[in-house]
Amino acid sequence: EFEQSLPLLQELVAGADFVGLDIEFTGLRSNLSRPQQISLFDLPSEWYLKTRQSVQQFTICQIGLSMFSSIEGESNKYVAHSCNFFLFPTTFGILDSEFSFQASSVQFLNQYGFDYNKFLKNGIPYMNEEQEKKIKHSILRGNWRVRSSLDKDQIKVVIDKVTQWLDLAEEGDQMTLPGIAVPNRVNIISRKLQKQPHECPQLKSI
Repeated sequence: EFEQSLPLLQELVAGADFVGLDIEFTGLRSNLSRPQQISLFDLPSEWYLKTRQSVQQFTICQIGLSMFSSIEGESNKYVAHSCNFFLFPTTFGILDSEFSFQASSVQFLNQYGFDYNKFLKNGIPYMNEEQEKKIKHSILRGNWRVRSSLDKDQIKVVIDKVTQWLDLAEEGDQMTLPGIAVPNRVNIISRKLQKQPHECPQLKSI
């Protein structure tokens, strides 16, 4: 459903006057050492850096997004389009994230009816910039390993799609690999790879 809704979401974001974002984490305040603990005397910049460092110990479990567009001809009136997405850290190849839950955050999420089944089973896979760099580095070095049966199933789907595409594609054409949890910037294959098979990373199973 997310893949089908993504083009409309991109269109709404691009045409919005402003966007509201709400992010739910599995925790907020980790047990940092005393110098890193948040204080009432912190400057806003210090508070932000400490909070950022703390929340990185946890993971994003849901994102709420509201796009506001002004109504033509009417002052200070807007149309709002809202949606929310459950997210779950991607597990593919070398990526297998670890994250924590904090009791107070779980209580808060329970209070507002958070659906853990959707989070754990149907969460949209994602990765951060550091993980993306790690994946790219691994692919470029040819050090790519399949670590689970799920990976193998995903790769089989991709191979079948690419094989069908190659039969019709012309040199210079590109496609986005479907059904695999890697950012689109990594996830694009060019028709030129067909003529340079020695440059493709090898897939290994362990």
